[in-house]
Amino acid sequence: MKEVGTKEELIKYKMLYRLLFIVLLFFCFSCKNKKEEQKEKILKKKPISSKQIEELPENFYNNYEGVLDEEKTTLYLLKNKNKLFGGYFYDLLGTEFHYVSGSIDSLGKIKLIEKEKNIVKANWEGSIYNINELKINRILKEDGSIMKALFNKTKFCKYEFKEEIKKRKIKEEYESDSSEIEVQNLKSFGCNAEKNEYFNYILNKEFLTFIEAKSIDEKIQFFHSYDPINNNEESFVETQQYAMSKKTEVINNIVSFSFIYSYYNGGAHPGGTFRYLNIDTETNKIINLFDFIKTSKKKELSSLLEKEFINQNGKQWDFEPGNFKIPKQFLFTKKGLLFDYQQYEIGSYAMGEPKILLPYNKITSFLTDSYLSKRIYLSHLLNFK
Repeated sequence: MKEVGTKEELIKYKMLYRLLFIVLLFFCFSCKNKKEEQKEKILKKKPISSKQIEELPENFYNNYEGVLDEEKTTLYLLKNKNKLFGGYFYDLLGTEFHYVSGSIDSLGKIKLIEKEKNIVKANWEGSIYNINELKINRILKEDGSIMKALFNKTKFCKYEFKEEIKKRKIKEEYESDSSEIEVQNLKSFGCNAEKNEYFNYILNKEFLTFIEAKSIDEKIQFFHSYDPINNNEESFVETQQYAMSKKTEVINNIVSFSFIYSYYNGGAHPGGTFRYLNIDTETNKIINLFDFIKTSKKKELSSLLEKEFINQNGKQWDFEPGNFKIPKQFLFTKKGLLFDYQQYEIGSYAMGEPKILLPYNKITSFLTDSYLSKRIYLSHLLNFK
């Protein structure tokens, strides 16, 4: 009887252990489900109420950071009413910019199309919970795979610049000669390292083109090696100065520079030339006038500039009425586009270098539908009133 009792007890214990195991499994499964539900609650926030939507600005232009395709990513997004424009780059590959555009509805739902050379590469779908946070699904057109991303608003990065000056007099043996060359340039630092490196490359490349040399040292060495006694060329310039300076940054992510060459060769007055350089720091591309102005509007723009030129500078200048030349040099300022002429380009030296300020509200009808044009227009709406 004792053996039977022992077997019965063993059976009871086995059943009890099985029951405890089942309860434990159920408890673990419940905990897992609870964690999943909490995770879903974090990812799927409550829909935006109409009150929250009303609080979203009608227009904004913001910088966001997040992780897309397991890479740290910077996203720029511009909202104009219910339209969205922008683009992004992977921080480790900061030189390649990908454009997106689309819409946002009354519930805060976002739909964007990403194109590469006019071919749809991906669709973006998501929501904006408030101006500070975006949740996005990027759906590849090729295979339908989905990349999830959560972007948070950050401040626009502002480049800082360090000045470098190199100067040298002509050969030491000509002590009585005061001829001298000076080259002043800038180098940027800060912001994304890869983009900053490429930004400096563009800035340096354009400056070397302006001074007509392969390097600053080459330019200085050529000047230093010149022999004013044994060389009978009349082209020798006694004093040369090349300077680069930052001019404006009134539109976020557009930095403007001036390159100036001034010289004196013993004549009645010094001479010089200049160039304005506008760089889009989102794409690291040089901005030309007809990147944001419609080419089909050239004639109308010429007529408008002629009218504004006469109003601002008078009629005593050397140009043919009705055939006004659009200046190549321009800058973005708070009040509008500033156009500038070289010495002798439109009048004598004594008449100076005339300028034309064209207010932004006068160029809105000339703007293209590009993302760059939207940024200029929106900056005018938000900042230049």
